[in-house]
Amino acid sequence: MPPRGKKRKTEHCEKWSLHKALSILHSNKIISFPISIEKSEMPDYWIEMSGLTYGVELTKVIHPDYARVQTLSEAKNENSVLDPSLFKWGQPERSTKELKLIASRNELTGEPWVGDRVEVEFAQSIFETVVIKDKKLILSTSVLLSMAYLSITTNPPPCLRTL
Repeated sequence: MPPRGKKRKTEHCEKWSLHKALSILHSNKIISFPISIEKSEMPDYWIEMSGLTYGVELTKVIHPDYARVQTLSEAKNENSVLDPSLFKWGQPERSTKELKLIASRNELTGEPWVGDRVEVEFAQSIFETVVIKDKKLILSTSVLLSMAYLSITTNPPPCLRTL
């Protein structure tokens, strides 16, 4: 999958996410063959196996400004430091001018997460995304699903990453 800002498209991300989700489902013996996969809009994919139809919705939980700032030319400077603490969940959207200023910085400048704030913020981002996707799926799907899967990929703050 191409890196952000290098002609990456939604299709790249969706195929990568679907592949990862199917790998996990297969390793847990949830997939049965034969299997049929059809691209859709909402949900992103329809999967049919064992006579049952599953809707699969794929999403990435990332602060929109954090995704945008990574594509700016200022962020590609070898001295640029993209401080994730400047993109806390729930903060209002920034202008491109503000993002360029942030991307041009060469040191961490944001307020750190304190106590359990990183876990609370992470949980809130997942919760809000699930609620939004659930509402969209219910409103846009006229077919009753046997089962629906929501595959979420995240950009967790550094302290939540596996070392």
